[in-house]
Amino acid sequence: MKQWLFFLVVPVLFASCGGDSWNDSSYFSYDLVGKWESAPIGYFDYWGVLEIDYNKITITGYSGYGPSTPFAEFTRNVPLEGYSEEGKIFIKDRGSWQAGLPYAYWKDAVGGGHLTFTFGGREETLHKE
Repeated sequence: MKQWLFFLVVPVLFASCGGDSWNDSSYFSYDLVGKWESAPIGYFDYWGVLEIDYNKITITGYSGYGPSTPFAEFTRNVPLEGYSEEGKIFIKDRGSWQAGLPYAYWKDAVGGGHLTFTFGGREETLHKE
């Protein structure tokens, strides 16, 4: 009888404690987790790296503050809370959640991941390392 109760109670506790966090909308999609880098400097106007963990994003590089500068309005070089939902990335910066950034994700013929954002009418594509 005790074994039967164990198999009933443990899965319920696991699910209620967030054990299946990849399906929770407060986390980044599994495909987005990893290190993303823009094209080498000189190839485009901006260079930067996104490091996405399951619920954190760190933005490195991307100097400048114009409307076409990628991620210009976000704090850089520190992990920020974030999540993805329905084709948008949401980032909590300076204590408040910012408007969702629309993105497109796809894989190329050899399976490499690509992530594209638009800033000031200019596309910024990052490649998964």
